[in-house]
Amino acid sequence: MDKIVGRDSFRSIGGIIWLGAMGMALAVPFAAHAQSLSASNVEDDTATLTLANHTGDWYYKRISPSAGGCSSAVADDTVNLTGLSPGWDYLYGAYSDAQCASLLDRASFTLKPGRMSAPNLSLALGRIGITWGYIHGTTKYRMQWKSGNQQYSSTERRIDIGAPGDTWVINTSGSRKYTFRIRAGNSTGWGAWSPEASETSVDPELATADVGAVKATLKLNNHEGPWSYQGGESAGQSGGAGARVAARSGGVGGAGAPASSQAANAGQCTAIPAGTYTAQLANLNPGTQYSYSAYDGANCGGGNGTPLADVSFVTAQAGSLVPDSLPDIEPEPDPVSLNAGALSATAARLTIANHAGEWWYRLDRPGSACVSAGVGSSTRAAGLAPGSAHGFTAFGGADCAGEALATASVLTPALMSDTLLGTASLRDIPLDTLTDLDGDGATDFVEALVGTD
Repeated sequence: MDKIVGRDSFRSIGGIIWLGAMGMALAVPFAAHAQSLSASNVEDDTATLTLANHTGDWYYKRISPSAGGCSSAVADDTVNLTGLSPGWDYLYGAYSDAQCASLLDRASFTLKPGRMSAPNLSLALGRIGITWGYIHGTTKYRMQWKSGNQQYSSTERRIDIGAPGDTWVINTSGSRKYTFRIRAGNSTGWGAWSPEASETSVDPELATADVGAVKATLKLNNHEGPWSYQGGESAGQSGGAGARVAARSGGVGGAGAPASSQAANAGQCTAIPAGTYTAQLANLNPGTQYSYSAYDGANCGGGNGTPLADVSFVTAQAGSLVPDSLPDIEPEPDPVSLNAGALSATAARLTIANHAGEWWYRLDRPGSACVSAGVGSSTRAAGLAPGSAHGFTAFGGADCAGEALATASVLTPALMSDTLLGTASLRDIPLDTLTDLDGDGATDFVEALVGTD
């Protein structure tokens, strides 16, 4: 091809530049493009090698994580690699000879993590705990959930979570089925979703008893610890005598109480101590509808909290034969109960109900020591055998003396292959306010990635 330089021209022929009118010839060898090896289409157990700027046969072999044999690529530019190990770092070399002695170029890549096992779930009142295992090559984890008849969404109800060994505890809403799945990821991408795991939640319920013309009894079921209530006459007067329960949301997907059950005058907040599950209402008006809400803690949610549960009822008409005309009878205390839930493969959470003061527990196996649980309602039992059933007995006396208060049992999950389940760092996470999961003031765990599900 001729190019004009002033009034002279030059022509290149076979690597020699001829300078037209100047009568000069310069031999300038052309620089060939170097062969380059690259990896693409990297999945959890497959990848593609491509050798660019090369003609003819070439050869390749695995350099790490362990040395492989020398294989021929014939005259193809690409080679498909199969049967690789998910999550591992690989290094391959391209060679010009059948002994793989003359290196042309190298390429490294990291496979996506493999498919995880289903998460482990532990059920408690109003909560579900989730634990998960580790697989090789993972640097991040993502959990997704659905409840009731919901479907999985590509952008909603999913969250990036931390390392194995944590137990994430999420608040639930109503008696409904919750389903979870989890996946592992690294710098290359996300692995496949795990199989699903499901539990049906049990949530607090506010009920009434002994509804008369001027008094009634509130009873909070399925709740531990101190609580409070607030209410008064309803804005609407409808319905018959008895109780109507409307469970409100403590997490995601719950429905609020119907408008007709909302109190026209919220009234004074009344605190109820832990271990007491009933409250007496007095000085009510006959034939009137009332609405009350129960809250976790002693201050009714500070004026803007979400109730644990709601209830509406109508008092009896004056002159009716109702419990108002009967002598007050002190209700029998609820029996002491012990609940055990697995935290991990080697630990469980023991929770005692309807008991005040210090208590002790002992593992039901020969030679087990008596352990003080303090004065709280729950304690953590560690050092359990994975994948085994464990029985516990609670006592009200030191050194586990005297009559047993209650018993409970739990089955700890087995340790999975290539899985590490550690002790738990228990965190309550309301699903509708997932912003700062690790408590460091940043929203680094909230889903912020853009891409396909």
